[in-house]
Amino acid sequence: MAAARFPAAPQPWLDLSTGISPWAYPVGEIELGIWQHLPSGEDLVELEAAAAQAFGGVSPDQVVAVPGTDFAIRLMAKH
Repeated sequence: MAAARFPAAPQPWLDLSTGISPWAYPVGEIELGIWQHLPSGEDLVELEAAAAQAFGGVSPDQVVAVPGTDFAIRLMAKH
């Protein structure tokens, strides 16, 4: 379990990886049309800014939206 491997991580542990967690994140009602197209560039900028604020006010330049953890891990390996 990742939480056991990283005991210094902030608590409570929030697992957003859908491949591991058996519990769905409560996102509420979402319009059907949202699921029918990819986010725009403007949507991604807004998402990264919101994530930066949620993660303690880091710069949005330090946040990147990626289509899954596998892709993120592969990107990190190149840098």
